[in-house]
Amino acid sequence: MSGSDVPQGDPGPPAPARSTDLAGAYADGTPHSLTQGHRVDSHVGRRDGGRQGLVDWLFRSRVTGRITVAQLPNAALLVWLAATVLQRFWDPRVADPPIDLLRWVSTGALVVWAGDEVVRGVNPFRRMLGTGVLLWTAVSLLR
Repeated sequence: MSGSDVPQGDPGPPAPARSTDLAGAYADGTPHSLTQGHRVDSHVGRRDGGRQGLVDWLFRSRVTGRITVAQLPNAALLVWLAATVLQRFWDPRVADPPIDLLRWVSTGALVVWAGDEVVRGVNPFRRMLGTGVLLWTAVSLLR
């Protein structure tokens, strides 16, 4: 096929998505001024309507490049889980103050975990999850 056989104005195949590294440059070293030190994935020209780009943006870890929905629990989440389980099995006839203490410990641990996700979440899904948990906790405390 010669160059004259290509219809005028045809953009050709979509450009491949280019990812920047955390330093703000493409993998080939070309600087990208819009990254401001964050990893950015470009999905311009994709023919799937951007669905795959949205999934990548929402769930892909900015650290490992893998899809991340759940991770092993960190210390704050383990404290929340332990305090919540103890609340469920604690007999209130034995003593009421430990129930209140466990409730505050579990709430505090959940707030710490959610705040950590908002600040250091590996992808937008994790940051939105942390924000949602913080909002839910605030609303439940105000009731």
